[in-house]
Amino acid sequence: MRLRVSRRGLFEALPLLLLLAGLILFEQRGFAEAQKSPVSLANLHKILAILSALTVGLWRLLKFGAGQKIPFFVSIQIAIITIAMVSTLLAEYYTFVVYWKLLELASIALVSILMVRSTMRGAVAPDFYFKIIIGFMKFLMLTVVLSLVFFPAASLQPPVGEETLRSIDPLIVPYQVRGAIVILNPNSIGAIAGVLLLFSLGRLILGSARAPDVFWFLLSSILLVFSQSRTAIVGTIIAFFVMQIFNRRSSLGKRLGTILFGIVSAGLLSNAIWSLLSRGMDVNRLLNLSGRMFWWNAALEKYLESGTLMKIFGMGFYSAGRRILADIGFDGASSLHSDYFDVLVSTGAVGLALFLLFLLFSFRLLMRYRRVATSDNIPIIIGIFSVMFVRTFTGQTMMAYGIFYLLTLVILVTANAESIHSRRENNARS
Repeated sequence: MRLRVSRRGLFEALPLLLLLAGLILFEQRGFAEAQKSPVSLANLHKILAILSALTVGLWRLLKFGAGQKIPFFVSIQIAIITIAMVSTLLAEYYTFVVYWKLLELASIALVSILMVRSTMRGAVAPDFYFKIIIGFMKFLMLTVVLSLVFFPAASLQPPVGEETLRSIDPLIVPYQVRGAIVILNPNSIGAIAGVLLLFSLGRLILGSARAPDVFWFLLSSILLVFSQSRTAIVGTIIAFFVMQIFNRRSSLGKRLGTILFGIVSAGLLSNAIWSLLSRGMDVNRLLNLSGRMFWWNAALEKYLESGTLMKIFGMGFYSAGRRILADIGFDGASSLHSDYFDVLVSTGAVGLALFLLFLLFSFRLLMRYRRVATSDNIPIIIGIFSVMFVRTFTGQTMMAYGIFYLLTLVILVTANAESIHSRRENNARS
């Protein structure tokens, strides 16, 4: 699965590459700071990257057209952007940051249309954009390794505060990795490491692996453990079993044997896995998920106290969750750490219904992809989507500008293109 980029391929990839460039952050800012100073040297490149992606995307759309019928996942994106605009108007919370976040979503929807167009026309291979995302994730993991080498004090820190450390059992992994050169939090590192682990493991299982895949399997496994991201670890374990279910290259007996091996291994390592996931905390303390349950309860209370229109359309796109967190003393948090609560307070019941519809049709597309397409990537892509789905429960994953939303859309673009191309080939043979 080596990526070869021609001049034509670079032309097709440019809008996505610009969006990815905007994700390279060198400074983390709170909501209040972003309101006070929307543009700074820390995010100037991000603004330029998104504006450039919009400019290039609009020019190409106006010159060449959308081409194919817009698929459901792009249509739902556009519908959610519309609801987000209504939510912003109802909340009367007009700031540059809020409108900028709407512009980010619009740029992603536009780039999605262009990716669908180029894969359907055959300008690039169906998995072309998927390879680009995987390559970008590898770049991010290399920046984490460089952070560990050059800034070890900033990159390796205890996963909990000193006061908590004194009140819990000794930690099986006493340090948690962070990105210091390119800013990456442990949850993001864990999710990216899980994706790369599954990608390399899938290639090893399918027999298409090269030497670099072994390197990435080992590095990703280490970074996943040291991220101590519960969601990423659980999602990766679930995705491993999902990959075996959808691996058509192996016989049923071999798949069952691999699944049984995974279950036995998980059983033997259950104490170590629990110690890693619990970070020395008891069950009651763990259920609070380091304050997330408190955030979600506060968000639900605010939502239920809001007026009818706000219950329907939301309490202000992007700003609602940030304001709720700021009110309870968590101004530094970037989201409610759950797509469902973030979408609910930002775009109301209508937005949440659209988001659930997005997930439902995504699963439907992937099942069609598995049934119709003949690509060896099927178990890998469905497994990686499983990690993204698990992450929606405890992290901002979809419906917000970020690497995981772009990965999700690229997976759907790939599945859509390969399914339609395979169906056309089958019809031509018959």
